Formats: sequence, structure tokens, C-alpha cells
Amino acid sequence: MINDYIVLSFSRRLLDLRQKANLKQREVAEKIGISTVNYSRYEKGVITPTMDIIIPLAKAFDVSPAWLAFGAAGIAEKLLPDERYILD
Repeated sequence: MINDYIVLSFSRRLLDLRQKANLKQREVAEKIGISTVNYSRYEKGVITPTMDIIIPLAKAFDVSPAWLAFGAAGIAEKLLPDERYILD
């Protein structure tokens, strides 16, 4: 299904970002205020986070929430200055 593809893509982007940042799941979970178990579930694609989780994750990795959530072509990966202002 298309939703399964989006979840897998999201979880893969999340895993890649964490590995590039050389962080443990626990460190990311603590940074955004969720349990390590829930973070692990997002990264494995078991559950899909809501925007109230995607936004702090995007801020933590300095990426666009839209890119993190959807990974669509044409959406900038890195946060733009206007996005930083809106998210803060």
C-alpha cells in the first residue's frame, strides 16, 4: 500500500539521519522528550509519528519537517531560515 511505502521511507530517512549524526536512539529520544521504545518504533516503521513528533525530530536533525515526513522530490532537506523561525 502507498501508506506502507511512506512509513518505510520515513523510517529509513530517520535511521539515516541518526546514523549520520552518530547518535544512539536513546539520545534522540531524550532530545525530543519521548521514550526510547517509541523512537525505536518510528525508526522500524512499526508506528507513524504525528506532526507533534515530526517537528521536534526535524529540528533535532536540522531538516525540513516536510522532507522528513514525505521525502518528496523538490522539498529541501535542510531547514530554510524561514522554517527555523516558524518552528522556534
